[in-house]
Amino acid sequence: MDRIESMRAFLRVVETGGFTEAARRLGSTQSTISKRVGALEAALGVQLLARTTRSLRPTAEGARFYEAAKAAVEAVEAAEGMVGAPDGELTGAIRLGCPISFGQTAIAPRLGPFLAAHPKLEMDLIVSDGFLDPVEQGADLVIRVGELRDSALRARRLGLARRAPVASPAYLAARGAPECLADLARHDCIIYTRLSTGRFWPFGDPKNPQLVPVAGRLRTDSSTMIRDAALAGLGIALAPLWLVASDLAAGRLVPLLPEARPTPLPIHAVSAPRRFTPRREAALMDHLAESFRADPALSG
Repeated sequence: MDRIESMRAFLRVVETGGFTEAARRLGSTQSTISKRVGALEAALGVQLLARTTRSLRPTAEGARFYEAAKAAVEAVEAAEGMVGAPDGELTGAIRLGCPISFGQTAIAPRLGPFLAAHPKLEMDLIVSDGFLDPVEQGADLVIRVGELRDSALRARRLGLARRAPVASPAYLAARGAPECLADLARHDCIIYTRLSTGRFWPFGDPKNPQLVPVAGRLRTDSSTMIRDAALAGLGIALAPLWLVASDLAAGRLVPLLPEARPTPLPIHAVSAPRRFTPRREAALMDHLAESFRADPALSG
């Protein structure tokens, strides 16, 4: 197990580019991680890392060893996941990444029942509206909402996020409601800058959507800010239903263009390429997929 822990330390150092960040992600100290990598180099009789004052990178031997060590650690984790604790319970920790607002609204409430069912399991959450890469963040799983661009990652689809054009009663009283998609061009639309289609809102079939041009004076990279701006009467938003469902129910926001169907966004759990999926991670994905199926806003 010491050798496996040393391999795990080496993998995180390579993936993060430094001992300090590797220690943080492993819940250890910089000196402990450095000692483990040093012991691994001594046992193998080769230098795995080239260290300078400004950078740290794997040597040629280290790069080759990285792939073998990664496979070995994954195999051990898979074996541990298959048997779990003596009573068959899931054990260990899952490092999960997700967008901030989606994590707060759609993920966190669903973790309670999952953790209650598996009391020996731990969760480490990474939340960011920036691009989360499972390798760079050292995450076991990352939740992504939207079309996937990186085909090198392993992905499992968990659901579909439905959306709707919405606006506040105050905005509609001042500007009127659009009667067709073309009317959106004369309205202030709140632009979500992380949308892959940019200033075009997609409607209809995901394989061949109708891209409707929109414009507006307010742009943001935060889905929460999209909701807040719509509530403040600053324009029309193309908002995910999981985020604005309570506002729609309370009448704080009004759904528009009921005959138009915004293209839903797929929800995936992605991970780094690997041969095995630990049982605890598979159980979490099963739990989220089942819960999303019961929610119209997340099942498409």
